Amino acid sequence: RRIILQGTPNHGSDWAALRPLVEMRQVMKDLRAGYSLALENAILDGQGQIAHDLQPGSLFLNYLNRNPCDRSRYTITCGQRFGHVRMRLLSEGLDLARSVLTREIHAMRAPEILREGALQSLKHVRIPAEVSEGDFFVSRESAALEGVTDVRTFKLNHGELCRDPETIPAIIEVLQTDA
Repeated sequence: RRIILQGTPNHGSDWAALRPLVEMRQVMKDLRAGYSLALENAILDGQGQIAHDLQPGSLFLNYLNRNPCDRSRYTITCGQRFGHVRMRLLSEGLDLARSVLTREIHAMRAPEILREGALQSLKHVRIPAEVSEGDFFVSRESAALEGVTDVRTFKLNHGELCRDPETIPAIIEVLQTDA
């Protein structure tokens, strides 16, 4: 009678683009145990579709979200690990790192075009929304769904959402609520 989504990236996660690297690492690890095991695990893991399907704006997510249904019985639990004070400190740390790296890039003995490219790239470095406004993997905005009013945010990271002593009673309460 209820649908509970815990840390679900309903609108994607920028981390999904890194999935092929994780899969490559797993294949390399599996190869140490033998070619047949590595092949079997790669086949069982599918075609790495998560790398495409969970990227923001993917065809899959656009399809799932295009026709909102009755979501009055949905509950979304999501994490927001950092509060305003910690985010300000993290942001100030990024600014400091950017300043130090800028000085080091200017001092490098490298062609001007390389230094300019590095400086331009450094300007675009940002704290991802998954970290600044989420549980490190899913932002609160991505977890949200149109029509869902029961959204519960916990000061947890993604891996803690399903097993933290604070969330378990909240989920039990939702399950016991008659929709």
